[in-house]
Amino acid sequence: MGLPLDWRRDPIVQIENIMLPVLTGTCAILMASDDQPSARVRWHSNVQKVIGLLRSGADEWLEPVGFPLDTAGRKICDDAADALAKLNGQVERDAGSKSPTAAVTTFQTECLPSLIRALDAIRAVFIGGVLVRQSQHAANTERALQELSTISKTILFISINASIEAGRAGDAGRSFSVIAGDIRTLAQNAQQTIAAIKAG
Repeated sequence: MGLPLDWRRDPIVQIENIMLPVLTGTCAILMASDDQPSARVRWHSNVQKVIGLLRSGADEWLEPVGFPLDTAGRKICDDAADALAKLNGQVERDAGSKSPTAAVTTFQTECLPSLIRALDAIRAVFIGGVLVRQSQHAANTERALQELSTISKTILFISINASIEAGRAGDAGRSFSVIAGDIRTLAQNAQQTIAAIKAG
């Protein structure tokens, strides 16, 4: 269950792409005259997408990478979806009204803070999960380096013992002594590489 390598497929980027048109364009759409019906239709469509995203707790993007929202996060998202649904109903009721300021005020005082809290809750779950995974990965890497170091030291001692035994064997152990020396060099190189990796 790895994290995506392409930043455009990052769950937070996907969620923000859905929420951004509502977060940034709502006031302009609400203040615009009704002679731009296609903009209003697009806004209503975007609002429905955001409500759906919030009601699902952004599960479509968070669960595949292993970071589902907790109960508190879901409550925050549900509250934001309720506030946005209320605004959407108010806009539909006030269609054709010459004074859209009530809807703008509702958006700025109720919806926008709720949407930002929901986005922050989603970000917190995702970023917290990423940090936990990085910590686990660092711990696993440290364990692997310690095991490699132990193996390398063992090989070094075996090669030293092999050199001693080759020396005792005299001319018959000369080729074995060369191999033991090569193994010792390999073990020392492994120790240097492990030290370099640990130093960062």
